[in-house]
Amino acid sequence: MNIRLRSVLFIVLILTICMRLSAQGKSSKYEIHASVGSSLLGSGDVIAYNYETGINYIANKFFSFSMSLNFGKGKINPNDPDILALEFIQGNFNCYLFPLKTTSPIGIKMGSGLSLHDLSKVTLNYITIDQNTGREVYIYDRVSYSTFGLNFILEPYYRFKNGTVANLKFYFQRYRNRGTNIGYAAKLSYRL
Repeated sequence: MNIRLRSVLFIVLILTICMRLSAQGKSSKYEIHASVGSSLLGSGDVIAYNYETGINYIANKFFSFSMSLNFGKGKINPNDPDILALEFIQGNFNCYLFPLKTTSPIGIKMGSGLSLHDLSKVTLNYITIDQNTGREVYIYDRVSYSTFGLNFILEPYYRFKNGTVANLKFYFQRYRNRGTNIGYAAKLSYRL
């Protein structure tokens, strides 16, 4: 199944769950969240802008679980003209621990989990000269791959009285193909 189709189906599933839970009318153990941020891919040669959406399940006052979908688009480095375009989609499943649970609205949570990273980039393969016109012709390759990895997350947060939570998310992801993704995001969550 195409990764974009899987992404759309995932978002439809999350929206369906959210509508069902909000119709129950009582305080829920579920939160929906969205975030925007930036990250460094690979060895820091590509900056990516990210948008993430997902759903959290709060198991108890110390643990929660999260499923999310992250869309990223790379900013082209002018010092590296070989990469023309880069975009990715991630599916993440994480478990969070609230180590300092207090009655204060300010806190921190730490998480770890699994990530499926589907990346596509267009790179310069070689340059040749057109024999008829004498002009340079650029030949590009599109490279796509999927890989599994681990997430390590630190999120300080502030919980508002209306059920909204504002987070700063800092994360490190290490993938099976030795790739990395290090970044941060501003995140808002709302308890259904």
